[in-house]
Amino acid sequence: MDDETPVISIVVPVYNTERYLPACLESIDAQGVDSFEVILVDDGSTDGSPSICDAYCDGHDRASVIHKDNEGLLAARRDGLREARGLYVLSLDSDDALIDGCIQKVLAAIASTSADIISFNFTMDLRSLKPSLKVNLAPGIHSGCSYELVKSELCACDFNSVWNKVVRKDLFPCYEWYTERAGLMHGEDLCQLLPIFDMAKNLFHIDEPLYYYRQHDTNSTKLFRDKQIADWNYVSDELLRYATSWSVCSLQNANRGICRHYCDLDEILWDCELDAESKKHFDKTIKSEYHRRVSNCPDLVHGLVLSNNGIISHAARWGLGCYKRLRRIFT
Repeated sequence: MDDETPVISIVVPVYNTERYLPACLESIDAQGVDSFEVILVDDGSTDGSPSICDAYCDGHDRASVIHKDNEGLLAARRDGLREARGLYVLSLDSDDALIDGCIQKVLAAIASTSADIISFNFTMDLRSLKPSLKVNLAPGIHSGCSYELVKSELCACDFNSVWNKVVRKDLFPCYEWYTERAGLMHGEDLCQLLPIFDMAKNLFHIDEPLYYYRQHDTNSTKLFRDKQIADWNYVSDELLRYATSWSVCSLQNANRGICRHYCDLDEILWDCELDAESKKHFDKTIKSEYHRRVSNCPDLVHGLVLSNNGIISHAARWGLGCYKRLRRIFT
């Protein structure tokens, strides 16, 4: 690898994504600048992904690969961070892609502002490049009171993805932090961002889609595992702890975000392939954990979904599903 210190380290955790990984790597090559390095972390893949990683690194001086046993996303990011030499780090999921010009625009923001965090919009449609991130966040630099509002947006869980943010490397938690939380399967991005946003002093937002998030049947957000409940319980408690120390607005948004995530868990549960009794058992657990943390839900629709009244709950779940589908069509 080139000895020159890169401005950005692109860390790409890889696990069984041979179908999408070539497009991901091609999107990196298409950036048209060379002020970055690429670190691929093969997290014990059992498909053709390791060979794709090796072939890519053989043809790129600024790329390297780590082959390791499977430990999960946070552990893969930890190992990538350990090898990263850049001043900033971009976490790119191996089934997603960068939009042309992403790195160039981020580099320009770094050069003009030296911001702690550079965030940007994303899209789920490569043809239209329609922005998918809907947050109350103006483009440009946010510091002081304005940055407090940014933290409150994070608490609402609409701004909680790691992959649409480029972060100064020294703001990431220590390696031990990742090891202790390596098994998280739900809410891991938010859990990682909370200490980062707590330490950062400012953020520069680019309000245009620079990242392509791919939706497909194997996304972790489409699957249900009982461990997800325990994981979100932990992340919810972390969110409340940070939000309480930040501001009243952050705490209000945290209540709303926690409600939304328990609702999402419930929706995933009822859409997955489990027997009826198991679904009822987990449904009861989700509602109990939610009510233990948030006494008054600020969002009526989501509150109804998590109601203990079965009839209301199922009707509201159906109505919320229709609402979400209509919103995707008309917005």
